[in-house]
Formats: sequence, structure tokens, C-alpha cells
Amino acid sequence: MASSESQLLTWGTAPLFTKYLRDFPDAMADSGQLPMILPAVRGGYGYNGTPGWDACWAAVPAWDAALFVIPWELYLYAGDPSLLTELLPVQRRLLDYYATLFRPENDYVFEASLGEYSAAGDTGSNAVISLQFYIHFADHMHRVCTMLGEPDADAYQRLSAELRRVFLRRYWDSEARRFIGGEVESENILALEFDLVPGTDLPNGDPRCLPGGRTLAENRRSVADAAASIRDAGHHFQSGVYGARYLFNVLEEFGHTDLLMRAVTVRDAPGFADQIARGATSLWEAWGGGSLNHHYRSSVATWFYQELAGITPTSPGYATVRVRPRVPLGDDYLKAVPTSPDDPGTTGSLGYVGARLRTPRGTVSSRWRRGDDGQIDLTVTVPANTVAEVWCPRTGEPVARSKGEALVGDREFGGVKYSIFLVTQGSHHFLGRLG
Repeated sequence: MASSESQLLTWGTAPLFTKYLRDFPDAMADSGQLPMILPAVRGGYGYNGTPGWDACWAAVPAWDAALFVIPWELYLYAGDPSLLTELLPVQRRLLDYYATLFRPENDYVFEASLGEYSAAGDTGSNAVISLQFYIHFADHMHRVCTMLGEPDADAYQRLSAELRRVFLRRYWDSEARRFIGGEVESENILALEFDLVPGTDLPNGDPRCLPGGRTLAENRRSVADAAASIRDAGHHFQSGVYGARYLFNVLEEFGHTDLLMRAVTVRDAPGFADQIARGATSLWEAWGGGSLNHHYRSSVATWFYQELAGITPTSPGYATVRVRPRVPLGDDYLKAVPTSPDDPGTTGSLGYVGARLRTPRGTVSSRWRRGDDGQIDLTVTVPANTVAEVWCPRTGEPVARSKGEALVGDREFGGVKYSIFLVTQGSHHFLGRLG
């Protein structure tokens, strides 16, 4: 789960993930427990109470997340809904097993054996993140069962509501307007991603409705500020791998493009550039070492495609696409990769981004270049049978376009004003402005 999205974008791993997910039913123990490693001999290495890895006991929700997250990604990115139906029985069995671990008698507190991992600082209690993922699974089941017309959709909605009420009661700090109890950056990132933030303006029946507090928008902004603790740590990432999975896209919603750009290119440890300077040619298990070939933190690649280049599907299989590039404004980012720990590297602004994605309908591409005067030169190419919503940054004068593409509106996102155009097959050129 930590890297599945970036792998689908970078390498087209849908066939591999399909095979991998079909190993889950074969590996599930009679109790409903899943092993830590797939494929596995049922009851062998990687299960509770078996020889080998003594860190394996009961469930690890953040690891089990692969069973829920990846089928939905295959549906969204590859346009394949088949596994949503095929895996429902094993997903039901797993959540039945979870009901024996997260119980009303223990106030739904469950400490998984493998908590938030590889963080720069203290990871806190992993009970917080385990409950967040359990809520996410209940939401997934409600969404998919509703989509497929399954009769137990309402039961999962009720479960989700009850878990949300417990989560807010236990972990929401109404004074600080953020979540507490676990790794601060991760738990607040996941709270934003999984819609766990409360608000006084929500409908009375919504479990997140907390009268007497702040609005949802105000609380979301406050939670995002807590998640952006990178800034207070010298622009170094603080979250472990679970929070890192969603960190980039979550913080972009709140206009933190330059903060993320600084964190990605910061020269000293912990950081990507530091690893590269020390000879890394693949991602490491931890910022300082460990296994030197791990997939953790590869969501930075998702950020390249979906935020810097701006290419995101808005319906399954890229039938509709949004191209909304995020352009950093700073001019002191690391530009040249350091060649040794003593090499300071060179700095400058990010003036160009180009990306191409092979989708089930053909190749989508986005290329932008920023001039010294702030002009944004954006070119978007769309394949056949695809409709793209192109967001071009706009400051001042209207956006110029190559073919008279119809303007459908202006909107702000992450503190930036965009003009929005709907385009179909072909190459489309826009001139906007930022800053």
C-alpha cells in the first residue's frame, strides 16, 4: 500500500498487483488473520504464534490496507472493477476478525504489532493509526457494497459512524484543533485523507458534527498546519511511511507546494538528497539506512505526476482527467544532485516540468515552463475518448489558448487562482501567469 499508487503510475504494475491480491484469499487463516508476507503457506511463516518473525501477531491494519486500497486503485487507474467484487468475501472475513480485536469493551483500542515506521521522530501510539485504517476499511466496504448493490452496505456505514465517534472522542483536541496520541504528522495527514476531521457546520446526523466548535473548513486548515510540521523541523519530513503515503496530495490542497519542494530537495539529513549524496540508487528502509532497497516513501513519484505535472484521473480508467499543475514559486531549491556528502549542490527555481502517462485510453501528457516574468506556458495532450479538465494558473489577464478552447470557469485551489477549460483529443496550448 505504501507504494502501490506510485508503482501503477511509474511501471504499469496492474497485472502484478492483480496476481498479488488473488493470493490474499488463499493465505487467510481460519480466524480471518492475514500473514505479513504473501504468498504464504497457510499457518506458516508470518502468522500469529508461528516460528519466524516474532513481530507478527494478530492484525496490522496499515499492512492489511493493501487488500482495500489496491483494488480501488486498479479500478481508478486501470479501469478494472473485477477485483472489487472478487475480493468482497475475504474483505468481509477480515473485518469480522477485526471486530474481535477492536471491541466496545476496550473502547476500540488495538495496538498493532507493527506501528508507524521509519519516522524521523517519536511515532507515538500506533493505536491511533490502526483505528484510522479500520475506519477507512469500513468506508471502503460501504462505498463498494453500495456500488454493487450488496445488502450489507448500511451495516458498514453504521460501523464507520460508530468508529468515527469513538475516534473523535479519544483523539480530537478541541483546544489545539488537531489530533493527538500518535505520530503527529501522520495521524493528522490520515485524518484529512480519511475524512475524520470534525466541524460544527456538519449535519446533525454526521458523526463528525461537534456543536460549539469551529467549522469543518477551519478545523481542516488547523489539522493541515499540524501535518505541516515539516516546516518546524528544518523542512525535513517527520512522518513515518503510513503518513508519507498521503502527505503530498493532502498538503497540496492547502497550498504547501513550496514547503514540499523544499522538503524534497533539502540537502541535509534526513532527506532524499542526503541519501543520493551518500550513493543511494534506490529508496532506503529508513532515512539513515537499514535495508538499502525499500519501496517506502515512493509517493514522492505520485507527487511528480499528480501535483507538479497535475495529471489525475477523475473517473475510472482515465475516461476523464484533470490536469492541474502546481508550480513552486521559490528560487532556492536544490537543482543539481549532490555527488557526495561534502557536495553542497546547486540551487535555483523549478522552471520546467514534463510528464507522460500511459493510460488505458492512450497517453496523457502535461508540460509547463515558467518564464522569468511569471508566465506559465502549458501544453496538454489528450488521447481519444478522453475528456480533460485543464487548470491553467491565472494572475491578471485572461489565459490565452491555442484553439479557442472554451472557458468553463475560474476557481481557486491551494491559494492559486486557475482558469478551467474542457478539452478533448489532441494537443492544447495555454499561456497563463503565476506570481
